[in-house]
Amino acid sequence: MRFAAVFASLALIGASGAPATVTVTSSSIGFKQAMAACPNSLASVSFALGHVRIAEQPGVASDLDDTNPESQTLILRAADGTSGNVQIDAKSRSVKGVNVKAAEHNTVACIGPS
Repeated sequence: MRFAAVFASLALIGASGAPATVTVTSSSIGFKQAMAACPNSLASVSFALGHVRIAEQPGVASDLDDTNPESQTLILRAADGTSGNVQIDAKSRSVKGVNVKAAEHNTVACIGPS
């Protein structure tokens, strides 16, 4: 019984919406591969040759605030009303947001709705 209470507490902590940070390795993953690696997401982020690569799913619009070249804010809006935003740090190749996870052997960060 005690195990079930601890497990339920951990599940609630995980579902609290706290931002996660994913560090992605530099790769040559293509846009189609990145989108396929993140099927139920708004978009994917990868890094190649020192550049940030963003692949939005169909029907998703993006806005990138790139006034700071090392830390950028990406805002995503889907046609169905869902949205998400993340902080992208190009120097450390990290993506931070509420619903972010690594995929494809840490070569892409998948961004889900927040």
